Formats: sequence, C-alpha cells, structure tokens
Amino acid sequence: MFALTLLIAAQAGPSLAPPGGGHAFKVFGIGATSCASAYGNRNAEAMSEAWVLGYFTALNTRSDPGVGQSVNAEGMLAAVRQACGQQPSASLDATAHGVYTFMQSLGR
Repeated sequence: MFALTLLIAAQAGPSLAPPGGGHAFKVFGIGATSCASAYGNRNAEAMSEAWVLGYFTALNTRSDPGVGQSVNAEGMLAAVRQACGQQPSASLDATAHGVYTFMQSLGR
C-alpha cells in the first residue's frame, strides 16, 4: 500500500490550476491526477474518496461551512465520481472543485 501511495504521488506532480483558469494553489496527492487515474483501481478509488472528503472539509473551513449539509458523504462522493465519469481526463481537483462550487451555488 505504501509503495502504491508513493507511485501515485510521484505520478501526480505539481498542479497549480486547472487548464483555462480556476484557482491557483498547489494540489498535493491524488487530487493532482486525472479522474481516470483517480478511479482506475480500488486502491486509487479509496485514496480519492478520502482526498475528496478532506478537500470539501478544507474548503468549508475557508469559505462556506454550509456546503454539504443537505447530503451525506456518499452523496458528495457519488457526485464527484459521476462528474469524473463524464470528463475522465480532468483532474480530480478541478472536478471536485466544480462539484463543490455547484453545491455551493445551490445553497447545499
């Protein structure tokens, strides 16, 4: 498991912003990989789910603590997984951020 984590981290490389704009901060770990890589196998999927939940929590501490209150963790993860399925070449970070922003716009 540790070797897989190192392999994924090495492949992730630095990501500062989604193509075409977006937020500009360094993304660490599996969030910097493509959706296809993030959901490519069971281990990657488990790490991706943990990363997404941590990402949503971190964003809530910085912007809107109410995002996600009307849905459980499984619902948030399903939304990100569905969005990743529609754009497998997008980064997990950009996709999760898009889902978060959409939920925020709905007041959820």
